Amino acid sequence: MGIEQKQPPIETVLEQKVYQAEKGHSAVTLAVRLVVTMLVVALLLGVVSGLSVIRGSSMEPSLKSRDVVLLYRLGKPRRGDIVVLHRGSDKDHLVKRVIAIGGDEVSIDENGEVLVNGEPEPDAGKWGETHAIEHGVNFPYRVPDGSVFLLGDNREASRDSREWGAILQKEIAGRVIWVIGQR
Repeated sequence: MGIEQKQPPIETVLEQKVYQAEKGHSAVTLAVRLVVTMLVVALLLGVVSGLSVIRGSSMEPSLKSRDVVLLYRLGKPRRGDIVVLHRGSDKDHLVKRVIAIGGDEVSIDENGEVLVNGEPEPDAGKWGETHAIEHGVNFPYRVPDGSVFLLGDNREASRDSREWGAILQKEIAGRVIWVIGQR
């Protein structure tokens, strides 16, 4: 006589099979959710927003060297926005304030005051006197359509549109929407 093995009840076998199927299903679901989450984060950081590290003193006191900023890449820049731009082959990103947009006329008077369309630049008192740069653009300066005129907040230490003129909007990497802190 052989030893008979007792078979578990069919209910137990079914419960074990259902448990194993659910366990496998939840692992696949978790993996899919993880991949989707990573794609959404990559999309947000690559297309909608980004990070940049400030280098230099051209935006002091608003931004200091080594500040980390969050950028918003969508939409057109407006007057007063702080933007990060790619300029030529520079590895470092430049950061400046939008003073004027396409169609605006920019002037710098003999007292160092910036005028946009004949009106004083808002908050100009914060940045001190602004002077034209020798061998730079001639004022009054009309900003071409699709371009912006940029100045650093630290006007004495900034290389900006006074020197190179307006830049195309497509050169802008994004608008600064949040200063995260120092690196």
